Amino acid sequence: MDDLEFRRTIYADPDSQLQSVKDAVQSDKSKQQFWHDVKQLDKNIKQTVSDVAVPEGLAHRLILKQSLAEHRSQKIKQRWYIALAASIAFLVGINVTIFNNQPIDISEYALAHRYHEGEVPMQMDENVNLQQVNIKLAAMGGHLNQDIGKVYFANFCDFDRVRSLHLVMDSGNGKVTVFVVPLKEQFSMEPKFADQRFDGRSFDIGNAAIIVVGEKGQELKLMEDNLKKQLVFSA
Repeated sequence: MDDLEFRRTIYADPDSQLQSVKDAVQSDKSKQQFWHDVKQLDKNIKQTVSDVAVPEGLAHRLILKQSLAEHRSQKIKQRWYIALAASIAFLVGINVTIFNNQPIDISEYALAHRYHEGEVPMQMDENVNLQQVNIKLAAMGGHLNQDIGKVYFANFCDFDRVRSLHLVMDSGNGKVTVFVVPLKEQFSMEPKFADQRFDGRSFDIGNAAIIVVGEKGQELKLMEDNLKKQLVFSA
């Protein structure tokens, strides 16, 4: 066994029992010393590793971390699938309505819109004041008599090609989405509606439909009452 082959064999297995290794060290003291040094190094490494205490509960924490990572990954996938499905339903619903000339249930449309917009508007805080809200409402012939709570977001959106207003407001028990939609003949709505994730209420004030959407089980009646009391539309 030449020197290069001997070293490769010992590096791969310091405790090699190959007869060719034993024969090589018997006839060469330098090989014998090299083998001894490598075996000692391997022994020291194993001893060092065994002396390192494993933190208590490490296995449990690793399993928990992996489970949380899988849960987050699954939630992201679910949200993506829901958003994709809602977007498809949103677009398909519009097309079906247009081609069939059927009344549009804007309560269901509001749910599709909520999914379609995702969580971005809900996470924003533009600290919109009453004057800014009323400037947008004025374009639709409406105004608020006074503040009815913090407004995080206010922007125009589209309900079947009808320019509408999308608000994110503080309901007193969490954020809610409020849609203000000019009423059209082709629109219909349900006073109460829901799906597996959201609850909603819809009502009309003057010539506008007001739709409030919140998380499942969220109290929406107070927001509805405040809007009915403070929101006014010209005839």
